[in-house]
Amino acid sequence: MGLPVLYYRGIQMIYTLTINPSLDYVMEMNELNVGQMNRSKNTYLLPGGKGINVSQVLRSLGIDNVAILPVAGFTGEKLLNLLSKKEMTYDALRLTNGDTRINVKVLAAEETELNAAGPEISEHEQNALMEKLTKLSQGDYLILSGSVPRNLGDHFYAHIMEKLANKKVKIVVDTIGENFRNALTKKPFLVKPNKEELEVLFDTKAHTPAELLNLAKEVQKMGAQNVLLSKGAEGAILLTESHEVYEAAAPKGEVVNTVGAGDSMVAGFLAGYIQTGDMEKSLKWGIAAGSASAFSKNLATKQEIDALFEIL
Repeated sequence: MGLPVLYYRGIQMIYTLTINPSLDYVMEMNELNVGQMNRSKNTYLLPGGKGINVSQVLRSLGIDNVAILPVAGFTGEKLLNLLSKKEMTYDALRLTNGDTRINVKVLAAEETELNAAGPEISEHEQNALMEKLTKLSQGDYLILSGSVPRNLGDHFYAHIMEKLANKKVKIVVDTIGENFRNALTKKPFLVKPNKEELEVLFDTKAHTPAELLNLAKEVQKMGAQNVLLSKGAEGAILLTESHEVYEAAAPKGEVVNTVGAGDSMVAGFLAGYIQTGDMEKSLKWGIAAGSASAFSKNLATKQEIDALFEIL
């Protein structure tokens, strides 16, 4: 039985922030030979960026949301055009300099990603962005997701969370490195690391499930209220604010494209949570959404997600 298209009590709006969006230029080929001429058999453009991916899957699940993003140059306008074609609701901040980056995704025997650096965002533009975000209020959700332009530093997400602290907005953080570490101190509602990201964060290796769980618990001690730990093909673990631990395996299937699978997990979890309030069921919705996207050429549809949820 699929998720009903209705809001859980107390929800106003979900916002995603993609501070470093992209045009994703996808190239499909039989094989990639480094140092040689390679010809694609198919190419297409997709809107890129982790927050944008979350917004698209939420939209597929019938959850209204607003994608906040800076755009620049002709590539930025093309990105907005693609979002409009998908009937996405967005709030764009137009930058004065640079161009929205183009990331190349090569789908061959293995996936290869060539990700560019995004344009810098001036202090004036940062203030304009913050003005948009400070209009959020209690009952709203904000997903801070993805990489940060180099000139914004390691406290960018933490700074946003600090500015919104008195608004009582539920904030989800899905990023890496020092921006992730610093955001934890502001007690986000939910974070979604994976095994590799935790190993980098703590400069260690998790050789057993128990060691991996301990790393997730350390993240919670650092400030996260709830930790959604993605284990890829093995499923996920959820540590709740009330210290419950839920674990669920992923369904079996052929992996076609893992780009956006983690973002889909965030969207599925939130869609489940805001409509049921049930953490364990929300974990399963997250796994169903993440797996459905991994098993698809593009981001998963509601029908694909519902079908996988039924077998979990």
